[in-house]
Amino acid sequence: MNNEDEEIVISEIMKIKVVADKSDWELRGIMAQRQEELFLSNAELFQSPYLEKDSGITKIKKWFNKKAKEAETNNPNKNIFKVDKFLRPLKDPDYSSIHCLAVYELIKKFDKYKLTDDNILYVNMNFSSINMTLDDYIEAFKIAINAAETINKEKETEYVYVVHRNDGMVAVVGKSSFTDAKNSYGDLFMELNLTGLAGTANIILRTKFGNDFADDLPSYYKLAWVIKVPEDYTSIDKNRASTFEEDLGNFLIKNDVPILNYYSHIFN
Repeated sequence: MNNEDEEIVISEIMKIKVVADKSDWELRGIMAQRQEELFLSNAELFQSPYLEKDSGITKIKKWFNKKAKEAETNNPNKNIFKVDKFLRPLKDPDYSSIHCLAVYELIKKFDKYKLTDDNILYVNMNFSSINMTLDDYIEAFKIAINAAETINKEKETEYVYVVHRNDGMVAVVGKSSFTDAKNSYGDLFMELNLTGLAGTANIILRTKFGNDFADDLPSYYKLAWVIKVPEDYTSIDKNRASTFEEDLGNFLIKNDVPILNYYSHIFN
């Protein structure tokens, strides 16, 4: 991204902060359309910004397959929240999977927080495909994100997530938290549905987009990359989770990653 592009990004962010006579949701909707157009117009090329210039789809697939082959011998404990779990079953990668892994590799270059394979978790957002109940999956996630640490029942564990939808596009960069209490899991595991809408709004959406629209929402997401907010960031900034979320979201934008909910990491 050149200086002119960065100025445009900053201008867009400042616009939504200062405009008082327009709904935030209106501006978010406009930007979502722009981001989706950008993603779809580069459907066969969107991988290259994360690897090397003009790398080409053949070279990119070789890179992906090399990662998948490494995953076959890695992770002997078969940790279900490691990137190897995502890579291992893939034989001939599609564009969406390549894009997801490319974003994962880019997140590791977010040097400000020295992220590695050990502290970026893979979460399968297609909950119907996991071989356990969602409650058990969430409890296993809570243990995995805290690793060897003892969960403090009185303290929240804060985490930031990057969610991909099924075609690979990043849908949202967000933050959430949980405690050790049962049924405490955070926003990431809340199912997408229309139940929160009033009756008429629900009917309008079903009329415009069909009942399949509502049925497809729970399976809209593909996966999420999840990072526990570093504890040692507390002394630098009181609101460390929000700062982490905003910094990571801006980092992805500066590296040309289209994000559907473009302002999600700035406004909560």
